[in-house]
Amino acid sequence: MLELHFRASVLSGVVLAAALFGAAAAFADEAPTPEVGAVDALQALFGKHPGFRANHAKGVVLEGTFTPTAEAAALSKAALFAGPATAVVRFSIAGGNPDVADNDPGNPHGMAVQFTAADKSEVDMATLSTKTFPVASAADFRDFFLAIGATKPDSPKPTPIEQFLGAHPAALAWVKAMPATPASFASETYYGLDASALSRRTAR
Repeated sequence: MLELHFRASVLSGVVLAAALFGAAAAFADEAPTPEVGAVDALQALFGKHPGFRANHAKGVVLEGTFTPTAEAAALSKAALFAGPATAVVRFSIAGGNPDVADNDPGNPHGMAVQFTAADKSEVDMATLSTKTFPVASAADFRDFFLAIGATKPDSPKPTPIEQFLGAHPAALAWVKAMPATPASFASETYYGLDASALSRRTAR
């Protein structure tokens, strides 16, 4: 059982794995060169917002208590399942816009949790509301946002983002399978994803 008590704020020290896409945002006048990194690509698309993350900029932090069931101890010897643990949770919305609406469509949501067990050991968990991760490398992650930023209302067809999705069928499937905005972050389903494992599977 995970009981969460609201603590407050749009910032968190909890580490959350980067996820993709954000709400519609004003594009930069000049697209960054292909050599820029993922953070640069995100900031070119969403702008720079000092004090906020480059991705999943908007979020809320909660504190709570995690109480494992009696059956958990029989499945694992981890200290986390030996008794109650404190939990710091950050629910977030993907993208670099800290003012994005909570119900803006097309945004996967994140839930990052840091558990601290009674023996002071820590367990970190980063999850997303999507069942898969759309790309298998940091370069593709960067190029996804470069393509979004390079796509303008008057861009000739196929647009940069259409070209990217056409060359990356997994990313296209991910976009099409974007879950609807839930009534509450607390009732949403979250999945633990491993982009590194995806990369290894893709290489084989």
